[in-house]
Amino acid sequence: MSIFGRYTCELCKEELFSEGFFCQKCIKELTAYLRMDRSEEEGYYIYSLFFYEGELKRLIRKWKFHHASYMVHPMAELLEKFILENKLHLESLSYVPMYRRKKWQRGFDPMEDLAKVLARRMELPFITCLTRLRWTKSLYSLKPKERERELQDCFRADPFQLERRLTILDDIYTSGSTTREAAKALFDAGYQEFFFLILSR
Repeated sequence: MSIFGRYTCELCKEELFSEGFFCQKCIKELTAYLRMDRSEEEGYYIYSLFFYEGELKRLIRKWKFHHASYMVHPMAELLEKFILENKLHLESLSYVPMYRRKKWQRGFDPMEDLAKVLARRMELPFITCLTRLRWTKSLYSLKPKERERELQDCFRADPFQLERRLTILDDIYTSGSTTREAAKALFDAGYQEFFFLILSR
């Protein structure tokens, strides 16, 4: 962030003397939360990059819940860094969307913004293919079975018209209910080649 013409680290607020959003010390600290995990579901993979704890958790919560839409830029920088370092092959980018009324209330959709910025940084096609059909309760406090019921049939995917493998961004993986419902909608619409890229788990 720029303060009086100077740039400061998003974590420690120390002045930066080079382009970017984090100082080298904080980049090293964030690296401690890197987990680079891959799990396989029926017909698709889920990649997750970080543990949802410590400074990484604080960054995501600041971004999502404190009207800090500008945080999309440091988050995109961080995500791009670890995509490249871990040699993940991306061909196109999409995202798991918020419900339109929730987006209106918050003023922005963090995952939509992240997918757009990251696609621009990495020179990838940005695809909007999933729609959230209804309002759902906050999933944070729900048990796994309650999450499944709350999310059942809440997504629709546009008909398949894509020749590239699709990467779908989301922020936090807990029980897998969101990715399962999104994958179900994608399969129903004819998508076969896709995987989820989750910021934290």
